[in-house]
Amino acid sequence: MSLTLRHTHVPSHPPWLPGAPIDAHRFQCRHHEGVAPPAPLLALTTLRPGTGDALHKAARLARTLGTDLRLAWCTDEHPNGLSDPMARLQQRARVLRRRHALAVHVAGTPVRTAAEAVRLARTASLTCLADAPSAATAGTSRATLAERLLTPLLRAASAPVWVIHRAEADGVRSVHCLLRPDALDAPLLAWAWRLAAQRPLRLVHVLPTALPADDPRDIVAWTVFDHMQRQRRLQAHHTLDQLAAPLRTAACAKGCAPLHDVQTTVLFGDVDDELQAHLARSTVGTLVMGHTWRRWWPWGGVRARALMHLADDTLVVPQPARSLRAALRRAWAGLLAAA
Repeated sequence: MSLTLRHTHVPSHPPWLPGAPIDAHRFQCRHHEGVAPPAPLLALTTLRPGTGDALHKAARLARTLGTDLRLAWCTDEHPNGLSDPMARLQQRARVLRRRHALAVHVAGTPVRTAAEAVRLARTASLTCLADAPSAATAGTSRATLAERLLTPLLRAASAPVWVIHRAEADGVRSVHCLLRPDALDAPLLAWAWRLAAQRPLRLVHVLPTALPADDPRDIVAWTVFDHMQRQRRLQAHHTLDQLAAPLRTAACAKGCAPLHDVQTTVLFGDVDDELQAHLARSTVGTLVMGHTWRRWWPWGGVRARALMHLADDTLVVPQPARSLRAALRRAWAGLLAAA
């Protein structure tokens, strides 16, 4: 009897502490005295119809994080002379200042290339791409900000990228955080904690699993296979519960209330297919996920591209890449655990 089972190794580690900074270099909890405020939040906008609600979203997050907001006009074309985009951007900034009681700054020059966007993003704690693809690009060949800038920003900058697709829908939409039960994904929980204020949070993990190649009529083989799946699912749920425990019990500062509605979901199968199916049947307001760019594997795509249209907005957090030797060692440990 032989079994074919491919899965990821689920390590055990201490739970993430919510009192720790969101980013070791940029984010610190504001309630500690003597700690410098985080870098401003950068919002790149095309000023197309429908982008005003996205800027209000960015302003609310900046106020929650206790930082300033910086606006920049991002375009790949020159103005036609009938309107002044920079004057419109200044008007948007005045509206945001009045409504959110927030310090809003405006970049003096437009952003026309990906290199200019990356240069601004290096000094920001988070980069927001405020665009309206459904209303502005229908029937045209214009590329959205996410299509143009998401990959360059994730490769060159260390700050997360927040892509806002549409305004908030009626009702309470939950925050879904796609993560592995791994210590490297702890920053995803910190960002999900900030974005899930007054909203339910769901932690989602997929165990890549291949079905056994044995005869499906072999009851013994399927019983053993089902038992192994149950054990790995319980282990993954236990690790996710450990990671989510501080979110349910501890408070950090003003605006960081504990989350009581935190659920965990563990899926089996192909990662991309299972994630798309799960998000398609769920009510997702904000999607939080990580992206690792490996220099020794430059052909890897951004998984968030296939999932963005299933949520109102998507936050992609750059993750530190393991070395090739560490990746091979981890893959070999997974093979040994499956044997």
